[in-house]
Amino acid sequence: MAQAALVPCGPNTGVDCKFCHLATLAANVFRFALYYIAIPLSVIFIAWGGLMIMIASGSAERAASGRKIIQAAIIGVLIAIAAFLIVRTTLNVLTGQNPASFGFAELCK
Repeated sequence: MAQAALVPCGPNTGVDCKFCHLATLAANVFRFALYYIAIPLSVIFIAWGGLMIMIASGSAERAASGRKIIQAAIIGVLIAIAAFLIVRTTLNVLTGQNPASFGFAELCK
């Protein structure tokens, strides 16, 4: 399995770092945080809230607690996605890339 660096530049790679590499770093960090932390955590909390509702056994208080957990998880993932979109758009504008594009692989080309 090949390892990918956060930034494809530096003293060990022989490539001089440019502004586009900073943009690549920011994009990689936000992508990791969104795909590997925020979304899985939201799925876990939505399942937990659903389980709390299912085992509430008529308790309105426990059902309301489950609904609050689900609501907080959905709001949290929406905030994370909005932050990712804001950073992505900002990086696209700063690097002159097409704002409608998704990939950051072409930033330094």
